[in-house]
Amino acid sequence: MQYRDECTNEYAALFTDGGGAASKLAEKWGWYHVLVQLANEQILQIEEITERPIESVFMHLCYLKDLAQERKQDNK
Repeated sequence: MQYRDECTNEYAALFTDGGGAASKLAEKWGWYHVLVQLANEQILQIEEITERPIESVFMHLCYLKDLAQERKQDNK
């Protein structure tokens, strides 16, 4: 539990919606939805992702979230 709490604190940006509502698909499928996105919808890639250290995956997710926000701002 302590490790989970540390990860949640370290990567807090991943565990907040930033004011936006989660999609129904994300609400229904949770982490599986994230894994499928990271695997580019290739089922064989999901295992490869789950074997990576969680910190590496969280870092990548943080980057993707920041990139999406920047692109959204650029489009305004």
